Amino acid sequence: NFFIYQHSETSIRFVVMLNNPNMP
Repeated sequence: NFFIYQHSETSIRFVVMLNNPNMP
């Protein structure tokens, strides 16, 4: 369960990074 949560968080951050390439 914890692993799935980490994976989801990483995926969301990855998508956010792609949508906001100017974010640090």
